[in-house]
Amino acid sequence: MTSERDDRTQLSRRDLLKTVAAGAGAAALGFPAVVRSQP
Repeated sequence: MTSERDDRTQLSRRDLLKTVAAGAGAAALGFPAVVRSQP
């Protein structure tokens, strides 16, 4: 049961990192566009 929890934690960490990286990339690419569109 411990190994299963560890696996779940690792998968969660991977998903979290992927989500954070994707969110950061989208924010980095989208934020300047939003700033430019606003007067």
